[in-house]
Amino acid sequence: MPGSDASLHASVSVSQGLLDDVALLSDVHLRAEPDVKKFSYRSTDTLVQALVSRHYANTCWELSHLLWFISQSTQTTDSIDIHSPILDFFWLEESVYSTSAKYWFMQRKADILVPDTQLLVKDTRLKIKIRDHVFELSFSRINVLACFAEFVVNLHPNCITEWQTTLWQQGLNGIRKVSSDMQKYLYDYLSEHLPPVRMSKKYAYFVAKASESDHLSRERFIDLWRGAADIEGLARLNACFDSCMAWKYARDYAHKFGETTYSEALDEHTKLMSENSDGVFQGLQDYKAQQIDLSEFAQQPKLLSKSQIEKLQIVGKFPEQCISNAGALFVIWVFSPVQAVLIQALRNKMNRDALLDKSDTDDSYQSQLSFLNAVMKLNEHTMMACWQVIRQCFPELSLQAFTLNNAWVNLLSKAKLITDDANTSIVGDTAENTPFSNITLIKLQDLLPSFIDSCQQALKKNNRQGFTELSILPEGEGYVTAIKGLVLLNKLIARLTKELHKEFNDENAIQAKFLADRSIIKEELVKRYVE
Repeated sequence: MPGSDASLHASVSVSQGLLDDVALLSDVHLRAEPDVKKFSYRSTDTLVQALVSRHYANTCWELSHLLWFISQSTQTTDSIDIHSPILDFFWLEESVYSTSAKYWFMQRKADILVPDTQLLVKDTRLKIKIRDHVFELSFSRINVLACFAEFVVNLHPNCITEWQTTLWQQGLNGIRKVSSDMQKYLYDYLSEHLPPVRMSKKYAYFVAKASESDHLSRERFIDLWRGAADIEGLARLNACFDSCMAWKYARDYAHKFGETTYSEALDEHTKLMSENSDGVFQGLQDYKAQQIDLSEFAQQPKLLSKSQIEKLQIVGKFPEQCISNAGALFVIWVFSPVQAVLIQALRNKMNRDALLDKSDTDDSYQSQLSFLNAVMKLNEHTMMACWQVIRQCFPELSLQAFTLNNAWVNLLSKAKLITDDANTSIVGDTAENTPFSNITLIKLQDLLPSFIDSCQQALKKNNRQGFTELSILPEGEGYVTAIKGLVLLNKLIARLTKELHKEFNDENAIQAKFLADRSIIKEELVKRYVE
């Protein structure tokens, strides 16, 4: 009999959702006993857990055996069955609890047409023997299996007839086919419904955080990512940023949906209610219209690494959102290697929060070194590909616009390149004695021309990786703009490298650390970019 009358909704919400379809089963009552629910709380909860985790293969196998046993059973009286035994068991007699199921089987006999087959009804279980195959099913599983059967029939109403036809006069092959068909029905259902449900759980997290601040700066995104460590699908840095950009797009779409749907007489609160409406999910279905085709990068594995392609695809999917949140976008490009360190620390059972707190300490040598290591791994391939996408989306977007963005300011601040020290200067023969604090970021362009030629040569020498200027950008202003962005980045790397050497005055130790981390050492940077 039912074990608990607790609401299914709490369990379902914990288990990712599926309220609309599964919650219906919790409200079904026995026709003969209207006060008794047809399916116990435990059964509906088991169904939800199996669907969400996609661990339903064994249950389908069990249910197929039960259906086979039922299909071979006929009434012991002389009356003729006018209904399918399966229909009679689950929906007419509603023998969905252990006691009623045992009574149902005791009132029938096995009409077996399959050779070398035995069906036994014991005190606590059913036993099936088909040649060498033996299967036992406890009566305590009847209600769970009945709940599964009801759910599958709701998905595919014709399956009762299909089950009866497939199992009649069939042995183990019929059981296998029914189990396989059932898994297919569930797989198709989950493929359609589960992703939006999981996405809604992610969105609930972003909606809650958006009330604190809507601006997605570098620090803001790091906080979002750290807070989402235990949320499925948000633990990885790239995945968290992807979902966040998807939510921002869907929210913007929902706002437009609300503005066009509701009259101007309604207040702003009513319009913002569309954030939780179907407009959000409709926006996700429609967002493909603004995507950038990145097939050329995916088809050239030597051009970009798998990780770089993954990052670039986020920009390709949500270009407007990425550009408007460039501070967080820059985190994706620069700080992903730091995530690898954090993952390794978790595997080594280190405390995540303690590690992050340590790495965020500005005065920490490890913090500076980790930051430098991450910046160095932002190679020219990723930078050029990023500019390719940005230029395709917004031709009017110049280096000036991107340079003046807070993303660069945050980077320079973290790297301690913006200081009040008037003697601080930029590395390079063109600006050795120029105070950095007195130069706006846009004026950095005036310091870069002497490096453009050497950078172009470095790119052309990279043909062993399938990389040329023509494979990324056509000749013209766009290519020069991208080169300037690339050189600016490596200029900052060289500057930060010098700062580390100056501060710690231990070149051999730092150089060894760079080699151990498999990052570019200072000499290589100087040879390639600062000659």
